[in-house]
Amino acid sequence: MKTARYVDIKRFAVHDGPGIRTTLFLKGCSL
Repeated sequence: MKTARYVDIKRFAVHDGPGIRTTLFLKGCSL
């Protein structure tokens, strides 16, 4: 199983559409 590290967490992201969401920025993850 591969692992990934989170680099940044952006809470209350509202710039990319309607609604409020949390965005995780991952490093080393091949999604």
